[in-house]
Amino acid sequence: MEWRSRFRQKLTSRGGWVVSITLVLASLTLVTIGMLMLHSPPPLVVIELETETLLQSVRRPDTSSIAMTGARLRLRGDAELPAQCSVLLSKKGFFSGIVRPEQQALVRYRWNPERILITIAARGKETVLIGADEGRCAIPAQDDLNIDLPKPGGIDPTSRLPIAGPAAAGGEFGVPVLPGRDRVRDMTFLRSGTVKVFGRSDWPFGQGELYAVEPEGFIIPAGSRLASSGNISLPGDEAGASWYGVAEYSDHGFKVSATAETSRLLLFRPGATGPEETFAVGLLARIISDPNVAFISIAFVVVSVVGQVIGGWVGTWREQSLEVRGPSPRPQPPATRRPVRKARRQDK
Repeated sequence: MEWRSRFRQKLTSRGGWVVSITLVLASLTLVTIGMLMLHSPPPLVVIELETETLLQSVRRPDTSSIAMTGARLRLRGDAELPAQCSVLLSKKGFFSGIVRPEQQALVRYRWNPERILITIAARGKETVLIGADEGRCAIPAQDDLNIDLPKPGGIDPTSRLPIAGPAAAGGEFGVPVLPGRDRVRDMTFLRSGTVKVFGRSDWPFGQGELYAVEPEGFIIPAGSRLASSGNISLPGDEAGASWYGVAEYSDHGFKVSATAETSRLLLFRPGATGPEETFAVGLLARIISDPNVAFISIAFVVVSVVGQVIGGWVGTWREQSLEVRGPSPRPQPPATRRPVRKARRQDK
């Protein structure tokens, strides 16, 4: 084929081999970068929010334990506390100590201008109370525990409200409640928030280093809801990535500061009727932002330029050598000798 012969001539011409090697190196570099990034650890997400409510599914009971002072404890339906738990209360009926929810329990923090309300849905497991004198008791698994922490001084100053599990902050802003003496607004408003994403390098010469994928971060609009998944009460990984951090009481809500190792978060916008928005940190964004990939790219460009310069110099040197020596004579095919046929002698 004519095009094959032309392509072969270009490859064997001046600098053609350099172009071929450059293309091969570029392909190998891209494949190597892609394979390493696919197996790299998930990015680190830093979450900063101000919200009136936060719901979490406990994954680490010890980390999720809440220290408190002067709290009122109530069971669902205003049922009485077990006798072994009543002895942990003060003479005025207040509890000071630690509440330890078990794994998979749903813990909700609700902000109020005068107090903090905490609800623990045990979901089939007991909730442990540890008193100031280290006495212990267990709330029955079928009962939800409601905790009322007055402001100020309701929370132990050495501890904040912990977050250790898949979480959801805020609630979609809906129909407002008519003002009145007996009507109370549902405290689920998310005032503001920012999500910043940091990638993790998995290269041998920069393993474990963090780099900013989105330096300015994603802005969370007011009145929305940010969650690990659509339903954090699901078991295992179906509930989404775990958040780890704290929620601090402020004059306008909880100031949430948490981290998560995930490439996917869900945002439910206020008033939206369609599906939720997804913060997905793709492979391409991490490749572009990784400084080690940039170093490899620069090194590849330098090697390619040097290779092309050397290839051009070699081609020029060959042309100059041919001009000095002159064209080489064209080889002639060897002469063929015709065999001499001997005449036969004839007897006369």
